[in-house]
Amino acid sequence: MNFSHEEWVKHQKLRKTFRDVLLYFALIESIAIEESAKKRPLTANERKSYRTFARAIEILNRNPSVPLLKSLGIERNKLVHRIFIDRLDQKQIESIRDRMFELIVRVGRNQPFRDRLTQSVSNLSG
Repeated sequence: MNFSHEEWVKHQKLRKTFRDVLLYFALIESIAIEESAKKRPLTANERKSYRTFARAIEILNRNPSVPLLKSLGIERNKLVHRIFIDRLDQKQIESIRDRMFELIVRVGRNQPFRDRLTQSVSNLSG
């Protein structure tokens, strides 16, 4: 069954798969920001607020994960922001989630993300 946007929102509970994809994205985002700070220290303005994921990607421009990170950021924005604006239906939403998982797995194969993700997941599962 393919729920319409309204039906999907009405019947959707925050399933584990959606929670997990957003959690893993947040971990990757924080790793990218921390790694970019090692390459280029935070500016005074960034220390007051924060360094954005997009800015971290610019700084990490030579890391082989950058194209994957860019794609992951685009998919995340679709899932979090465009879901309501574009009134995505269930199949569209699940397709974005699946693409994000694929990208997360691919990013997780590269350093420094592999070791840092493994460590973060170990710390979460206790």
